[in-house]
Amino acid sequence: MYNTMTYVCLLGIVLCTPHALRAETLTLEDALTQVLANHPQIDIQQYEIEKAQGQRQTASQWPNPTLDYRREDLRNKGLENGEWTAGMGVPLNKLWTRGARIGAAEAQLQMALLHTIQTRNTLRFAVQKAYVQSYFAQQRQQVWSRVSTLFDEATRIGQVRLAEGDIGHYEQQRLVLEARQYDQREAIARVRWTQYQQRLVLLLATPSGHTSYDLAPVVADSALVIDLSLLEKQALKNRADVLLAQAEYHVRKAEQRVAQRGRWPETQLFVGYKKQTDDFQGVAAELSLELPFFDRRQGEIRRTKAVAQQQIRRAEWQEQQALQEVRQAYARYRLYREQVDHIDRDQMSEQMLDIARYAYGEGEMSLVAWIDAIRAYGETFTLRFELLEQYQLSLFELEQATGTALVYPE
Repeated sequence: MYNTMTYVCLLGIVLCTPHALRAETLTLEDALTQVLANHPQIDIQQYEIEKAQGQRQTASQWPNPTLDYRREDLRNKGLENGEWTAGMGVPLNKLWTRGARIGAAEAQLQMALLHTIQTRNTLRFAVQKAYVQSYFAQQRQQVWSRVSTLFDEATRIGQVRLAEGDIGHYEQQRLVLEARQYDQREAIARVRWTQYQQRLVLLLATPSGHTSYDLAPVVADSALVIDLSLLEKQALKNRADVLLAQAEYHVRKAEQRVAQRGRWPETQLFVGYKKQTDDFQGVAAELSLELPFFDRRQGEIRRTKAVAQQQIRRAEWQEQQALQEVRQAYARYRLYREQVDHIDRDQMSEQMLDIARYAYGEGEMSLVAWIDAIRAYGETFTLRFELLEQYQLSLFELEQATGTALVYPE
């Protein structure tokens, strides 16, 4: 029995040491670096670039020549040797379309590169959002944990005051119900914090095997100067979806040029050497030309032209939508910025709560006043963290809308 208790005590000491309980500290900047270096979506998009490079290489290849050999068997005519021809042929029409096909492949490669930028921006915003939500969820959980502890302490004090006759059974029962209610709030806050933490860990996708992190505080830069007109220009210049719409137009335009070059009929040039039965021999040439009497590829040209014109309209609409999203994100940012500037005014402080706590313990404050003080503390700090969270998210949403890193430039 003695040995068993010794092992249990030693285990408790080991588990309670700061080294065992301390999680790895993670900053938002570090999280962004890890995700952009290790996330599988980055590798997946790199393979898309390799595919586009392969298509570019295929389009630039010269057409393979064909080897042609023909021989006539005239032994049934009494001739011992028949005529024969040997040579090589080249499809000339593929030479005419080679430049246009290279242009189309290069436009596809540019789109693959832009998709990589879009993937990085999407991951960047996802990490920022998950980090901010996880950090402030932890702050709210700590607030409700403090409130729950205060109610538990108030309940114990209430039992003493009930025995002394300072409060009645109804007041004590009310205190117990309040304590249970805030225990439930603390449990819900802990579950949400865990969910946000798991979401962040999944995004990090690091080989270290960490399942939780000690997040560094997220500090909003109050000195950040943001100009709406400049942001609109940055959005049209940097947003991946706007650039993708423009790049896709170049792809469709290149496909239209390929279709136009395809109007030229299929042409095969053959050059070789021929020997006849009468021993005449020499260079032989043959030109095979398709006669475009019926199919002149007009339908394909018409289709590719319509697709290119359609993409022009899509690109214009994408630019208008991007500007609208920038204005909306800027309006949200300004709204939360003004509220954050006044966040510390008329706010209940930790010192005020300690004073009320001491007064209630000494019997100088009524139960109702003490409950109101605890409620005000919990609601005030919860509202404060929610406001800071929304302000920080609005700043990152503005980054995403403009395609420009405002906080941690890459």
